[in-house]
Amino acid sequence: MAIPNLADLLRGIVRGQVTPVEVFQTVVDSIEPEEETPAPLTWDEPEKRRYEYGVSKGILFRMKSDGIYERGVPWNGLANITDAPEGADNNKIFADNAYYANIRGTEEYHASIEAYTYPDEFAACDGSAQPTPGMYVSQQERKKFGLCWQTEIGNANTESLGHKTHIAYGLTASPTEKPHDTVNDSPEANPFDWDLEGTPTPVWGYKPTSKLEFDSTRMKPSQMEALDDLIYGDGGSFLPSPNDIFNIVIPAHGRDEIGRMQITGEIDYVKDGVLYRGANAPTILISDASELEELTSCNPGSFAMIPDMSRMWQLDAYGTWVRMI
Repeated sequence: MAIPNLADLLRGIVRGQVTPVEVFQTVVDSIEPEEETPAPLTWDEPEKRRYEYGVSKGILFRMKSDGIYERGVPWNGLANITDAPEGADNNKIFADNAYYANIRGTEEYHASIEAYTYPDEFAACDGSAQPTPGMYVSQQERKKFGLCWQTEIGNANTESLGHKTHIAYGLTASPTEKPHDTVNDSPEANPFDWDLEGTPTPVWGYKPTSKLEFDSTRMKPSQMEALDDLIYGDGGSFLPSPNDIFNIVIPAHGRDEIGRMQITGEIDYVKDGVLYRGANAPTILISDASELEELTSCNPGSFAMIPDMSRMWQLDAYGTWVRMI
């Protein structure tokens, strides 16, 4: 469509034949959108020749009886972690003498670890009890645990493009062989290995899962820093649930409390005789009490605490942060 004569449109406004809004709409409707020319397909740009390698910074998180994970301990000597999911089999349906549809089964998370050593805390996850330090009783209950590790990301330009943080939840370790070989003229260290299976954990808006991955080359630096500080930070290593992690990288209700971690909950409270039900009440990590005044959009019942949990505050119904610990 051709653009109408602007002089005629202006004369129409002066004569009262059309309104300015109608003129504006006429001009907008007459503009034909430019068609975008698709970019040609290309291959082998150096920055897109990506690869992933290595395994390091392993952390073990034993699960307590209440389902909360203990503080993490480092896992040294990791040689290999292999993701080996199973299931998701394709079940075909036939009807009317023809292939009708297909249904995929549930996918299960399995993995394996190879390492030259393991933290003492892992013994309970491997079915061993310690009546006294250094004494192990095997064939005992196998504790569940979580596991975190990192892999490196590179491309044709650099081998240190970024990293990927992996988190696996609700794991159990199956018994495996532990060979003991005689020393010969070419001795080798005997690695340990375990087969793992994960119990899926709830995730808001998605099917339950046992595995999350975080790519530092694609996430915002502030998001990756917040996550890595929580897991690898100086204040202790904590394993947040998938839903808690969502509140780190995708803040609850579209609101970001100045980039800090939020553990979302709901709480009822009374103000001036009125009962407010189910208000969003996050727990927010701060460095010290001076940052409380920056938390201006929290609902009553919200908590704030420093990473080692030695100090905690709660926001009362009148907007005052009251120290609890």
